[in-house]
Amino acid sequence: MASVSNVLEAIAADSGPLPRTRGRSGQPWIAVILAAMVLLPFLGKAYTIDDPVFLREAQNVLLNPLHPSAFEMVWASERHLRASEFLPGGPVAAYVLAPLVVAGWQEWAGHLLMLVYFGIAIVATAATARRFGLSPWAQRAAGLLTASAPVALGMAGTLMPDIPAMMFIALGMERFMAWTQTHRWSAGVLAAVFLALAVLSRINLLVLLAIVGYYAVRQSWFSRREWHTVVPVVLAGGLILAVLLVTRDPDVTGGTAVSAIGRQLGFDFSGRHAIALLIASVTTTPLLAAVLTRRRLEPSALLWAWLLIPVPVIAYVQFAPKYLLQVLPAIAILAAHGLDRVASRERILVLLTAAGTTLGILILSADARMAGTARAAAARLIRPRVEAGHRVWFAGHWGFHWYAEAAGAVPLTIDGPFPVAGDIIVSSSVDRPVGLLPLVPRTLIETFGSAEPSGQVMSRHAGFYSDLWGLSPWWWEPPLGPGFQAWLVTR
Repeated sequence: MASVSNVLEAIAADSGPLPRTRGRSGQPWIAVILAAMVLLPFLGKAYTIDDPVFLREAQNVLLNPLHPSAFEMVWASERHLRASEFLPGGPVAAYVLAPLVVAGWQEWAGHLLMLVYFGIAIVATAATARRFGLSPWAQRAAGLLTASAPVALGMAGTLMPDIPAMMFIALGMERFMAWTQTHRWSAGVLAAVFLALAVLSRINLLVLLAIVGYYAVRQSWFSRREWHTVVPVVLAGGLILAVLLVTRDPDVTGGTAVSAIGRQLGFDFSGRHAIALLIASVTTTPLLAAVLTRRRLEPSALLWAWLLIPVPVIAYVQFAPKYLLQVLPAIAILAAHGLDRVASRERILVLLTAAGTTLGILILSADARMAGTARAAAARLIRPRVEAGHRVWFAGHWGFHWYAEAAGAVPLTIDGPFPVAGDIIVSSSVDRPVGLLPLVPRTLIETFGSAEPSGQVMSRHAGFYSDLWGLSPWWWEPPLGPGFQAWLVTR
């Protein structure tokens, strides 16, 4: 963490030719404290959704440092696949979680690490606001709007690479603006490194690189003396290509970032993904405030173009609010700048912060309940039977996958091996497992879970992690299905 602190100190010290502002410091410490107050009670939250995939990547990178996705895993398809075949996210996702080995991959350590990344992202967002010439009040407001955004709080409760990606984006954009203002090579090199790390965390952030590149080319075109503006973008592109080539799965049966993206494409002609994008933007980010208080800002074109990053994700097999994290710094900066001229700016900021924090806590609580049930199901339905000498299989994914394997169960796959009479299968109805389970002759012997209505993030109406479930980030209703079931294989 020493290197991170050095970078933050450089950001604070490298003021450059910024507009003069009056008032107190724009440092967003209140925002960081708010994020910590919300997230610290959830340190013991169980792993959820795609956390097991990235944890397995992090474990593998300790064995094979140059090839994070060079391992097999049963995930989503109910088949043994190379992780490189279905992981388009980027290799950096594994490296940012590798420090968890020191704490034995425990939940509290993972969530604490994400809180650190989130805190850095908040500070970097405020610093970027300063680069765009916002007042100290607006800088602090940008930090608060970032810290209280429901999408940020919800994703900070996971180990997925979206929070680190947002951190790298905010750091990269701050350094890029510093580069355009000061022409210091240290700023340009750091901008390239951070932008490359962002893309290597979430590969769809290539759109951001294209946007920044277009802006840099325009700057160079209109002023030949600023031809070097484009250098960080070119350097970032070279770094991305080099890292992807070096970390590519060497196994001939493996995939690449390009093939993994192709595997996940699922063009939606019904407009559902576009509707999900709109709902998520309005409910989980302060975009509405940014639009309603729109105010000229130089160079505002770069900020508004930044908001286009999630649009291509509509071609993905699903859409989720997490893809808005990539534009949250820009939304927060635009909203804070617009609110700065409103007479009742303090009151509106308090209202937005309170509303966002409330929804964020509801999302975290619902996710903690869902993930905690999966962890408890593995402890109750799997571990005792494994310890009693039974062979136990599991059908399910998300956080349940992590805890089922830790309890001693093996995944039920369509490519074998297969269960025999007397074996036990524990299945999850929450994540809709398919594959071999419906074909296995079995008898229900035990269930676990509650069908009572409660806050949900993945249900008929809620789809915080995927709009294939619901369009709202949170909903009050019964969970999907009866929860978890233990079956005895009869023949």
